[in-house]
Amino acid sequence: KYRLPLQISNAENRLIVNFVADRFPPSIRHPEIGDELIGLNDMTPDEFQKKASAFNALGNSLTAKSYFSRVISGMAEETGIPLSRWGLADAKLKFKPADSTKPIYEIIIPYERSGVGLIGKDVAGEVTPVPVLSGNRRPLSAKILQMAKTAPGTHRIYSAMKHLFRANAENIRHSLSLDKELKSVTGQGMRLTMGEQAPNFKLPADFTRIQVPDLKTAEGFDLRKKFNDDFFFVGTFIRNGKKVGYLRIPSYEPTNEDTVLHSIRYFISKLKAETDYLVIDQTANPGGLVMMSDFVIKSLVGKIDLTKHLRFAVKPSQGFLREYAELKEEVLRNEDGLFTSAEAQDFAARFDVELKKVQVAYDQGLTHSEPLSMTSVSDYMEISMDRMALKNGPLTQDIIDNVLKVNVLAPVVYEKPVYFMIDEFDFSGGDATPASLQDYGRVKLVGTRTAGAGGTVEDFEHRMQSELKYRLTTSLMVRKDGRLVENYGVRPDIEVPLLVQDLTDGMKNFFERVLISIDKDLSPGKIDKSPKK
Repeated sequence: KYRLPLQISNAENRLIVNFVADRFPPSIRHPEIGDELIGLNDMTPDEFQKKASAFNALGNSLTAKSYFSRVISGMAEETGIPLSRWGLADAKLKFKPADSTKPIYEIIIPYERSGVGLIGKDVAGEVTPVPVLSGNRRPLSAKILQMAKTAPGTHRIYSAMKHLFRANAENIRHSLSLDKELKSVTGQGMRLTMGEQAPNFKLPADFTRIQVPDLKTAEGFDLRKKFNDDFFFVGTFIRNGKKVGYLRIPSYEPTNEDTVLHSIRYFISKLKAETDYLVIDQTANPGGLVMMSDFVIKSLVGKIDLTKHLRFAVKPSQGFLREYAELKEEVLRNEDGLFTSAEAQDFAARFDVELKKVQVAYDQGLTHSEPLSMTSVSDYMEISMDRMALKNGPLTQDIIDNVLKVNVLAPVVYEKPVYFMIDEFDFSGGDATPASLQDYGRVKLVGTRTAGAGGTVEDFEHRMQSELKYRLTTSLMVRKDGRLVENYGVRPDIEVPLLVQDLTDGMKNFFERVLISIDKDLSPGKIDKSPKK
């Protein structure tokens, strides 16, 4: 990994310094917040980006540019860029000052390097054995099922579903890791992060947070942690005499997957009762579970409409067929006894409909199947989570009635206007959710185009041959009209781009611009997008 003590972000097609760490070498000229990067290692940023994209490119052009600006500050060979071969001992950076009266300047900053290089050389250039890392690989679903024979049947199904139906951008893990490290770094300017609970921008001064009631027991039970209170960021504020709800979804990988459904219902219930309209903030979202995406969508549209819901064209492989068939058999075994025999048969039949689409594509040697609906998976897990919650989970009727005071075991739908914030750092599941909601006509998307990481990704490795692991897209998201999300992303209904001023003033006015655009959309004569009862 190669790191610099500063962060650079893309706004208005310019690469702008938005954060400089206190650990920046005192002997080197200190860049100012707002300075523009115009040169990198004797190349223009565009030339350097083009060179890097030969090894690693992701998303559409807007995402590629914005993501690259962040990568300058923290690159990793695990993303596929052969830094060792590039000879990047130092970063030669050329800046145009924000103050136009000052001259262009160039500085050389040593990279902070760590880890072992992709080609087996350490930072000193000496050849070293590549270490065999054990215990850090997620096993394939078949192994999960084999290892978990003593666990309840529902949890074995859950593990397999997570493997098959996960939509997140695994290739940005190093950026997420760097973002977490930046949280503890002090300096000038404002750090921009991905997948974090709190938003990057400033919320209104009267913002009042909504939290799960504080309940802890001597046995270590913590209701807030059980209900993802450390994941979702929810609250209200007043705008033009109306009470506005704000719900941040930082990713679709919740801190507690077992209760994410009930967490969503709790917060949506509170917002439904207290607000006039809702702003959902999904900016800088790296994606996650398709199941959680469906839970969010159902809380806004109610009943799923298969003619509008996002589907997945799957690469027909023996592995997928085997694992999906195992899921169907687990449903029929119904080891937890959560379903009646008729219910289990019904779900198995629904699974079989989708399984046959993949089987047909496999038999005919096609590159991908007819698009599959994953809603049977989400529906199955929704019922399972409700029934497990009282049987073996964290809920009791007393907690529901007297502490939460919201029936989180019952579906809830927010029926008032919804504005959904997106940007170019929304990947995979962060593409899927706004795509579906836009196709339902349920929300107005506000911001910039999402990344276009439009599919599910699986890891493959051949331990008998080498320690290399590679990653392939094994399904593609398909919208209601047949359009793909991959590489295109999802375009907003209301464009609100990031400005250079946002990077220099700590994003203090960004959300205000979003709210102004919403004010205009809510002005008299606009059509109410709430679903008709």
